[in-house]
Amino acid sequence: MAMKLINENIVSTAKVVSLSATEYKEIIKFIADMGLSGGIIYDALIVKVASKSSVSTLLTLNPGDFNRVWPKGKEIICLP
Repeated sequence: MAMKLINENIVSTAKVVSLSATEYKEIIKFIADMGLSGGIIYDALIVKVASKSSVSTLLTLNPGDFNRVWPKGKEIICLP
């Protein structure tokens, strides 16, 4: 049942964007250079994919962390 819902609601409409090993290393270095650690790494990875995909909107319940790791995306980071 869960797989059916995922296929119908996500897989059929979403675009899968992969990051390379180099891109992962760049993000980890970027976060470390900022003196950050912990869960913000996931926000930074999402930002990298959003940037790579040229999204028009990034919806999040935590815009503060996303703005911190992607100040250039401030105009497109929004609360749902």
